[in-house]
Amino acid sequence: MDSVSSIPLSVGQEAMWTAWRTEPETPVHILPIPFQVHGTLDMPRLRAAVHALDAAYPHLRGRIQRTPDGPLLTWTDAPRIPVAERSISLGRDEAVRQAWQRPFDLEAGPLARVHVLHGPDYTVLLLTAHHLVCDDASVPLLTEALRKAYAGQRLQPADHSGPLTEFARRSREVSDTPAGDAHRAHWRRFLGTDLPRVPLPTGGDGRSVMYRADVPPALARRLRDRTRELGVSYFTALYAGYLVALRRRTGLDDLLVSVPFHSRTAPGLRDKVGCFVNMLPIRHRFKAQDSYADVLSRSGSEVKDCLTYGELPLPAVMRELGPTGSAAGERTWQTAFQYTTVGSGAGLDVQRPELVSGDDHCVLNPLDTESSAGFLPTLMVREDSTGTQVLWKDPLGLAGEAEARAMVSEYLDMLSEIAADPGRPIAPVPDAVSAPAGPERAEAGRASAVEPEQLRRMAEVWQQVLKKDEIEPDDSFFTLGGQSLMAGALVTAAGERFGVRIPLRTLFEHSRLGDFTEHVLGLAAPTAPIPDAVATDVPLAMTAFQQRIWLAELIDPSVRNHVPLAWRVEGRLDPGRLRVALGRLVAEHEILRTRFVDDDDALSVRLGQPWVPPLELLDLRNAPDGMMDWLDAALRLPFDLESGQLLRAALGDLGDGRQVLLLCLHHLVIDGESIPVLLAELDRHYTASDRPRPVVQYREFAAYQREQRDSEAWNTDLEYWASALEGAPADTPLPAPKQPEPNGAFRIPLPEGLLDSLGAVQSEHGVSWFMVAATALAVTLHRWTGLDDVTFGSPTANRNEPRFAELLGPCLNTAVLRSRVTADSTVLDALLRMRGEALGALEHQTVQFDDVITRLSPVRRFGHTPYVNVTLNMNLLDAHAAVLGGTRLTPVLDDSLRSENAKFGLTVTMAQRDGDLIGLVAHRGEQLGGEHARELAGELAALLARFPEALSEPVMRLG
Repeated sequence: MDSVSSIPLSVGQEAMWTAWRTEPETPVHILPIPFQVHGTLDMPRLRAAVHALDAAYPHLRGRIQRTPDGPLLTWTDAPRIPVAERSISLGRDEAVRQAWQRPFDLEAGPLARVHVLHGPDYTVLLLTAHHLVCDDASVPLLTEALRKAYAGQRLQPADHSGPLTEFARRSREVSDTPAGDAHRAHWRRFLGTDLPRVPLPTGGDGRSVMYRADVPPALARRLRDRTRELGVSYFTALYAGYLVALRRRTGLDDLLVSVPFHSRTAPGLRDKVGCFVNMLPIRHRFKAQDSYADVLSRSGSEVKDCLTYGELPLPAVMRELGPTGSAAGERTWQTAFQYTTVGSGAGLDVQRPELVSGDDHCVLNPLDTESSAGFLPTLMVREDSTGTQVLWKDPLGLAGEAEARAMVSEYLDMLSEIAADPGRPIAPVPDAVSAPAGPERAEAGRASAVEPEQLRRMAEVWQQVLKKDEIEPDDSFFTLGGQSLMAGALVTAAGERFGVRIPLRTLFEHSRLGDFTEHVLGLAAPTAPIPDAVATDVPLAMTAFQQRIWLAELIDPSVRNHVPLAWRVEGRLDPGRLRVALGRLVAEHEILRTRFVDDDDALSVRLGQPWVPPLELLDLRNAPDGMMDWLDAALRLPFDLESGQLLRAALGDLGDGRQVLLLCLHHLVIDGESIPVLLAELDRHYTASDRPRPVVQYREFAAYQREQRDSEAWNTDLEYWASALEGAPADTPLPAPKQPEPNGAFRIPLPEGLLDSLGAVQSEHGVSWFMVAATALAVTLHRWTGLDDVTFGSPTANRNEPRFAELLGPCLNTAVLRSRVTADSTVLDALLRMRGEALGALEHQTVQFDDVITRLSPVRRFGHTPYVNVTLNMNLLDAHAAVLGGTRLTPVLDDSLRSENAKFGLTVTMAQRDGDLIGLVAHRGEQLGGEHARELAGELAALLARFPEALSEPVMRLG
């Protein structure tokens, strides 16, 4: 039985983790295991069986944890594998595809999930696991374990951590020590340096393609007879047939095909669920006048030799080939050949496993398995009790369906020729495919369409990453010495330089500097405001801010993260044009059509279709309070977060040519800094809807935040916050009423001319009025609580990256401000200390507040956010005047509405308006009563009113 709850990563697992960090939203290295259900599936029993499964194989619910000694797979305090049941109107294959293609978060876990999909005429049981914890050879083990657990049998505990740890240790030993010398020598000798590229057709439309055909039983029998005559295996004949078919399709006599090696040779691995597979690049050179028998004999020997040295992980093979040979990084990702045999054992027909519960039972019929393990088009041949099937898989839709049919047909023809007469010469290459113009050849030597200045800028990025000088447009990343880890660094650096997010695949498909630059610039080209067709349910990344407020609503449904906005309109807005502008705004900005889905406690973010927000027309000529009634109702009405429609709009007629524009959005899609952007974009679509412009989407900001986690600045900032908050109180006590009261909000009675009176303090001590306000709040909290150490939060805009300055979407982070005083500390001491705290917060914004909480692990209380349950907000969300369609919008809002938005125990909001400092207090009634809240606000206002005179007074003995 497992005695530990974490294991090191093997070399292959760490490579998967590295790829995920580069493109976390790409559904690669995911293994779907779908079954069509015939009969009745007992959902409570299924959930119990899955829970037994994750107890028996706890690493399936693990996550990657970064440590100073390297990444670990840990399952400490891991949640159970989620089981979701959904009714869906899509066709079976599309429903399964959408479910399994949802990416895993490798650093959050778990790394497996279960879906039961009820369609119009089908039910599918879908097990999905990340390849990091499960390979193809693990599937029968998992299926058998599920069958036993469903039947009520107890799964025997076993030691998984020991064998998996030993496998990881051995992979690194072979990769990094003399123990792998013989392996490395084999691959250097066998592969050479000038590796071929397989120029498969690229006429696909990007949609995943699977094409299945059966090998006729008579052909299979003849083929087996021939292999016995020739003394080779059935696998060898199937593999050789693919080589010959590839030769005919590409016109090449030098091919490289990857073959999986299931590394379960070590004792104790045969019955373990995990990731032990290694992809081996097998090179085959055809000779003049080769017969089929020659190809079978030579290819069989090549595979056998390579399997002998199959322990060396593929990343180590690539590293061994050196600068020129690292071009294999793109070659081995061209195509793969998989061969699987599925039989019966232990009373289980894994082709049609039967789930039995008392007198009820159902049969699971396995469906063709799509997956994207990082490879492009793959030919899979599967043997089972029903015969031999051929499955062409093109998960990225590069070659397309027509090529899938042609390839499978060509393959079956080659098997027929082998079976008919293996001694005859192999089929000649058709003239039409002689000297193919694959992507690499087409790129070489052609004139670049890129401006010289853009090419120079990109070349600087390449020179920095590759440590090379004088890189020419025709130079390939891989022939210059680029390796897989460098690829991630290059696309990140290039993306930052050119302001776009570059898929890692772009570098593999366009490896030459000139072509890569052209494609990167294409990513930055402006798109039409409303696309003709938009894919639905595209998975998106979620920021830490979004996750935090979403979870807050799930935990406490009374919390309303609504943002109410109201403007008086000077002039007249046309309702029809305003509706069109709102629709175009939603279509262009993905954040306004983003769906937040709670899928059995697994939160996912999806992209929805464009929609046109309904525009309510209000007659307010005889109902002046109707504007506030609409806002009040909009605030009280929850948004359906799964709908992707988190915006409400109304246009009110006040009479005498006056109007009011009312909006209410969810904080998941907007923040205060976004409001000017929202109005500017709405004006653009209202006045000139045919003027497209490049739009930075919110998913780019989310991806940027993820990328920041890998930076040195992120680690530095995290250490700063861990040190700054060491020993700090996680909660500032507030006097809760004996009986919960309603939430409340009211103005702080600040005197006029306050900003002018603070000017001398700001100038003399080099502080901003925010620092003064923060010090006044801190001093009030010290006196109010009697504590010499208090913390409170303050939102920060987090828009330092120039390309996100005009982004529509919430970019907020939260900084924690800490104030410590002694018995003799004066208000000036507190001010100077707060100045340092505020500057430190501004200088260390890379790390997110949630990461700070994770690092510090403070004691939590329900309804209280650690460190920031008291918050100072320096930005009124509605303080934005604007122009819309020739009219002038002046913000107006009843402050009492903000009581509905009380997210923290106490929120103090201050802003500069018309030369005066105004303030607002909002409080949660169950944590702070209205009377005490007004007392606190009064003390704060009194201190600010005489702040210059109070600087020399001790904090704890203020008059």
